[in-house]
Amino acid sequence: MLQIFKKLSKLRGIVYFSSIFLASITGSIFLMGTIMPLALFSPTIHLHRKLTDGILGAWLLLCTSFLELLINMKFRITGDTLIRGETSVYIMNHRTRLDWMWFWPMLYHYSGLRKLKIVLKTSLKWWPGFGWAMQQCGFIFLNRNIDEDKETMESLLNYYKLLDYPVQLLMYPEGTDFHPPAITSSNKFAKNNNLPEYKYCLHPRKTGFQVLLSNLLKQDQIDFIQDVTIGYPKGCIANEKTMIFQGEFPEEVHFHVEKFAVSELPHDWEGLGDWVEKRFEAKEKRLRDFYEKEESERVFANLENVERFEERRMGMYLSLLFWPTASYLWIKLCMLSTPFFYYQISILVFYAVQPWWFGGFDLLMAKVSKLVVKAGGKSKGN
Repeated sequence: MLQIFKKLSKLRGIVYFSSIFLASITGSIFLMGTIMPLALFSPTIHLHRKLTDGILGAWLLLCTSFLELLINMKFRITGDTLIRGETSVYIMNHRTRLDWMWFWPMLYHYSGLRKLKIVLKTSLKWWPGFGWAMQQCGFIFLNRNIDEDKETMESLLNYYKLLDYPVQLLMYPEGTDFHPPAITSSNKFAKNNNLPEYKYCLHPRKTGFQVLLSNLLKQDQIDFIQDVTIGYPKGCIANEKTMIFQGEFPEEVHFHVEKFAVSELPHDWEGLGDWVEKRFEAKEKRLRDFYEKEESERVFANLENVERFEERRMGMYLSLLFWPTASYLWIKLCMLSTPFFYYQISILVFYAVQPWWFGGFDLLMAKVSKLVVKAGGKSKGN
């Protein structure tokens, strides 16, 4: 019986990943793809953004529902309070390749998922389903080439500004997750710059943070920086393979939040670089204190922050019903309508070839917005 249970527990990773992947295909082609032309015209560009955000929020909620209701992961938040509707940049240590996925339940219960954007590696942009949806949602993809990345960040931030869009952006200043080659590179950087070696996080890559924050502050697009430290009291999993093929998930994930109003931040280039360095120096100390405790005693702070917690379980149950229904409807429409079927095929082909034309639908949206928003007059916002 125990062996059967172990085999079934291993399958949960495959079930989870296949479910969210199929939902991302449905979402990116059927839901987002069908409304894609709305992003290209002045009267409908804001409608496109709202509809796409709603689809993204529903997909992130599906992931949250699986993690909480079916996998029974536990989450704990300490420190400052997240408040729904705040315009913020979240900066987090990147302990594993999956930290961002565990962050979604916390946002759902405390702040909101629908408007979240993430700063990611460009390689994720081309994933079928996931990457196509993230392009339409206006995520920011970076190449680790500062000249190209500067242009990309400025283009997407200007897109948000033109639409008068409330920014809720997650970024990882370390630039990559905490794995051996990155640790070696971080320690080499520390040695060359007379800095201490870190054991629990990486030294931040300042330039990307400086470019991003300089633009956001100059255009008055955010009110807060939310410094989030993530910790795993009972062990973590490093990558997708472990999750999918071994069915392993963290038993618990802890978050500690420190909130800074933009008025507290330096606004000059060097000052922003020094500020983020000091934040990661503080993170290293907090993580060291956390992991050097006995496993049963690992907390960032004794008092859990439940001030703004909202259960919102009904939304999670509905998401588990919505995505299978949407997928069924999509298949049925394709079977019943030949024109609709070929329209969906054309969307798939467009996703496949548009990188060579535009560099991604995210960049196309940013370029088009400069023309259509100005032509259509001043935005009234969301």
